[in-house]
Amino acid sequence: MKEENVLNQEPNFYAVIPYNILTNEQIIPQARLLYGLLSSLCKYKGYCWASNKFLAEKFKTHKRTVGTWLNLLEKNHYISIDMVDNYKRKIFIVLAQKTIGEKCKGGRQKEQAPHRRKHQQNNISKYKDNRTIRVSQKTVTPSKCSKGILKGLKDKNTPDHKLAAKLCNYILKTKKTTHPLKISAWTTVFRDLKNKQDIDHKRLKTVILWYINHFNDKYTPKAYSAKTFREKFYNIEDAMLRVGPDLKPVDMTPEGTDLTKEMIDQYNWPKNSQKQLSQAIQISYNNLKVFVRKNNNWLEKNKKHKYFYYSQHLQYIFNMPKHYTRLWFMEVNYKVSRWKNWNGDLKPYILAEDNPMFIEKCHEISAEYCGNADRWEKFLELLNSQKSP
Repeated sequence: MKEENVLNQEPNFYAVIPYNILTNEQIIPQARLLYGLLSSLCKYKGYCWASNKFLAEKFKTHKRTVGTWLNLLEKNHYISIDMVDNYKRKIFIVLAQKTIGEKCKGGRQKEQAPHRRKHQQNNISKYKDNRTIRVSQKTVTPSKCSKGILKGLKDKNTPDHKLAAKLCNYILKTKKTTHPLKISAWTTVFRDLKNKQDIDHKRLKTVILWYINHFNDKYTPKAYSAKTFREKFYNIEDAMLRVGPDLKPVDMTPEGTDLTKEMIDQYNWPKNSQKQLSQAIQISYNNLKVFVRKNNNWLEKNKKHKYFYYSQHLQYIFNMPKHYTRLWFMEVNYKVSRWKNWNGDLKPYILAEDNPMFIEKCHEISAEYCGNADRWEKFLELLNSQKSP
């Protein structure tokens, strides 16, 4: 059953929130309600694959906030999150009783009754897969020892491990630190950012490589530990967007000149940003024209392709580059005009295929058109793989 079909069904059961979760002061009320929703969704197959975006829409909040709630529930061993094929997420409900297997005075572990041991074995065999063990509400969670064994079996040649090793080596060369850097801790943080915050590997790699190249810059946030890097990730990404690529001088066209004059006359721009405004508008206009031309060529050659009507829809939206460039910088002006002490750097707001703002716009267009935001990336690969005319 597809995710859309499952999630759109009206549940015919109650959302269950156990008493120990309901009265746990370490869990914020919103996270308790999230547990109830997850327990309802898990009724279908014993797990659910709801994304942070879907859960955020249900609670009318941001997906980063949902990621914080999920992290809180997982830390308290109320849920467990697994990744399948490195991109599919499964959320399991795991409820443990501390009275079972709990250490008593003197360090010895309590002996379980025979009927409980038998019941535990039945539950383990029922919820066992090739990666982890799921237990029911009457058994205990996997011990720290079993978790450590699973953790040690992970391949050290994963992309996350390579990025962590590269960043740790650079930090060690740059700063003389007395504390050793554990690459495994950084790898875990990178994996958590991707699994719990919905950050793809390409975005994570871009931020890390930029961070290495601009580590010694004055306004770059510093993180010398894995925990600090996780806390400052979005600050580092914001710093990357503020700096952006260097602007190369381009020849102004009549369309770019008209747009620049219109933007300066009708909208308030900081004085230090007007130097870049004309170049930013012209580069954005040129990039959009290139995209429209590539899309038009693809339409002519792929009339029977399954993405033909999707491409036609994009062509309808971006077919007038001057008009869309005007709308783009109107939105940029609305965004930066509310900032205090802005440095006037417009490089992060140049319209381009790899610009996060433009990617987000195309995701919204794709979601409205077909309900699948990821179609933009797939179509962009097809578009860029064709031979240039």
